[in-house]
Amino acid sequence: MTVTRLLWAVLLGTLLNGCTGLQKKPLSLDWDARRDALLAVSAWSMQGQVAIKADSGGGQASISWQQTDSLSRLRLAGPFGAGQVELTIAPALMTLTDASGEQTVAYTGADAAERFMAERLGWSFPVHSARYWVLGLLDPAVKGERRFDTSGTLRSLTQHGWTVNFDRYAEFDEHYLPAKLVIESADLRLRMVVRGWTRDAV
Repeated sequence: MTVTRLLWAVLLGTLLNGCTGLQKKPLSLDWDARRDALLAVSAWSMQGQVAIKADSGGGQASISWQQTDSLSRLRLAGPFGAGQVELTIAPALMTLTDASGEQTVAYTGADAAERFMAERLGWSFPVHSARYWVLGLLDPAVKGERRFDTSGTLRSLTQHGWTVNFDRYAEFDEHYLPAKLVIESADLRLRMVVRGWTRDAV
């Protein structure tokens, strides 16, 4: 084998190994059992990219999402040309911390996160439900519907006026999770690509 062909073989092998986490899920997957297993995970972390398109504008950012029970921490780097920020979202409290560690915004109330986004960004989406959607689950507190394709794969969720479409799945930490999904309503489209997901110790 020539040096050139050897290099191509090594490169191809590297690419294939790097894609092992994006294999298609087995068609025999029990979606109800999968749901129960994921609902039992009380703490997880996810990393990826997000792109937002709304009537008032849009942008792209890298995202790191850490979930511990009902507490969400979202770190966004580069949203709409800005620096890194962290959103901490509890059931009745939302705070924003800038890159220097200074807390700059605080909202209270059951809809704190949604009011912050609507008032500061001009768009909003239901974060408390999205913590389930990014796992390919319905929010158990809200009535909704699941749609499966002819192969038995979950392709979309619908809840309180929002549709979540799942374009691709990957295996992360022994769970099959969305690797590419789109969350949209009549006036907002949020596209997310997941690069990594892990269960965290509580």
